[in-house]
Amino acid sequence: MNRIILIEYGAVVKNLLFIAWVSTLNSRQREITHKRIGRAFAIAILICICAVGPAPGADPVADVLSMVEQSMRDPGVGWTGEQQRDYLDTIRQALSDDHDKPDYTSRIEIFRRGFPAFWSRRQTSQLTQAEYDMFKAEIRWFCETLIAEEPASVSERALLKSQIRDLCDYATEHLRAQFPFLTAACVEQGKTAALKEFDHELENPLVPIFRRPFSQDQMKVIKSNWARSYKRWYSFWRNIRYSTVDREDLSDPKDLTNHPHYKFVKRCLSYLPQAIWPTVGKPPKYVIDAALKLREEKAEKTRAYRKADKTEINLAIRFLNQVEQVEQWSFVFTALLETAILDENRGPSSANPQKGGDSDGLTKQP
Repeated sequence: MNRIILIEYGAVVKNLLFIAWVSTLNSRQREITHKRIGRAFAIAILICICAVGPAPGADPVADVLSMVEQSMRDPGVGWTGEQQRDYLDTIRQALSDDHDKPDYTSRIEIFRRGFPAFWSRRQTSQLTQAEYDMFKAEIRWFCETLIAEEPASVSERALLKSQIRDLCDYATEHLRAQFPFLTAACVEQGKTAALKEFDHELENPLVPIFRRPFSQDQMKVIKSNWARSYKRWYSFWRNIRYSTVDREDLSDPKDLTNHPHYKFVKRCLSYLPQAIWPTVGKPPKYVIDAALKLREEKAEKTRAYRKADKTEINLAIRFLNQVEQVEQWSFVFTALLETAILDENRGPSSANPQKGGDSDGLTKQP
């Protein structure tokens, strides 16, 4: 009993100290801190819901829909009531196609455990209609294939995990060759952090690229796609280096997570799926239609920037920020736009000044 009282007392003291610290911040810092706390609290609740799981005898689909609904109540989401209902209906219909499969419940469990990571990648600002339609098309595609496809065997999952580690090794070695100033400790720690996130995706493969091992030809194409993305890595490094200049906490040898080298490697590796997507085949028509609509919206914004701002440097920075904001919430969008999948349905994008509409030279599975 005394131990419990001490623990509770310690928690109270910790909260009082935290409140005192927040009170020392100015209004802008306090607003940002409160927003971060609120979002972290919402994500923590979502993770707890996933860890507990459905009650015995409960409808598994109803349980995961309740989880999704809870996540959309986060004030930072900013979706309309109509969008929330539409999103829930899309998931409900996609997951309810075949209740007769013997492993149906285990498939719903994959969704339940894989959804928080998928949801955390969404764009944090309010979505346009085209961005929302793309986000909805993604989850519909992932749910439909999750129910329809046969799950991988134990040996296939082990092989895929080994292949992901091989791709991470290749990617980090490639980054060190292109950016030789990167410190070895930061590279290794960044790779370890990225592998931890990939392991979660492999254990809960809601996203299709984490469900089946790759062929040797696919592995070659993935590595080729990665090697051709130097311009993206360079832009990442430029932005990270600019944002971390004159930071005193970068010299702490015990904590490398604030070091620009660590941030750079981890961010680059988080885009490894973009090199994988072109090898998994053509997505459904509704995904392509949503991506085309979103591409056209981004092209319109780019044309507006060109017209409003004649300064080339400012234009490049503003356009880069817009592209990176979209890429943060979507695994699929960038990969679709950088392959010939969309070019088969429409000509080169007006948003891409390069011939052929292929900004990074990504290729599909031959």
